[in-house]
Amino acid sequence: MACESSLLVKAYLFAYNLVQSVGWAYCLLLTALSLIRHGAAGFPQVLEHVRPVYLFQGLTAFEILHSMLGMVRSPVFTTATQVIFRDIVLFLILDVFPKGAAPSPATFLLIFAWSSIEVIRYPLYMRDVIGATPSWV
Repeated sequence: MACESSLLVKAYLFAYNLVQSVGWAYCLLLTALSLIRHGAAGFPQVLEHVRPVYLFQGLTAFEILHSMLGMVRSPVFTTATQVIFRDIVLFLILDVFPKGAAPSPATFLLIFAWSSIEVIRYPLYMRDVIGATPSWV
């Protein structure tokens, strides 16, 4: 855990969390725009409208590495479980079986929920890196 306090590590983690914050905010915007433009008729194409979700979910694999290297306090098993199961849902279930799961309104809600959560989570991580997390969090 000594790695956690290095200035270089803090700068890297801040930049990583900033990229993720902006990326997931973009995914949330695209998801909302998809609903506004296409309504419920756009549900089958939501993954086409929100392609960047693949990139930003793919980047979360680095979080396992961050945990393994002691750059963050998160347990490796918990982090790996969350990342791997999200990847299974996105890259296997939704992408490999697009005719089954992807056209469902649940896919839209899933992407909307993930994006909504991440636009809160990553800025909090940024604040934590610089030591500005409120005590109630």
